[in-house]
Amino acid sequence: MLPVVAGARETKRQMLLYTLMLWPATLMPWLLGLAGPFYAVCAGVLSLLFTGTAIRVWRDDTERSARQMFHFSLFYLFLIFAVLLVDRLGAGAA
Repeated sequence: MLPVVAGARETKRQMLLYTLMLWPATLMPWLLGLAGPFYAVCAGVLSLLFTGTAIRVWRDDTERSARQMFHFSLFYLFLIFAVLLVDRLGAGAA
């Protein structure tokens, strides 16, 4: 709905801003000591890739990159939770 109400440029701007704001939330388990360095590195790399997709959307005038970002966002969430689980299982086994 946002592209219809606010326009494509504003939507792209908000996508990029929210992606940047996601960084601290993603790293919070590590910052709070609930996850180890494995999670921190993986979360950092995944967040960097996710930010890259948002920058690509910002620069692209077509909808192709936005669709790719949507698909990557699903993969991103899955991997973040999977890495958190692997990190916790690995810490419990040690």
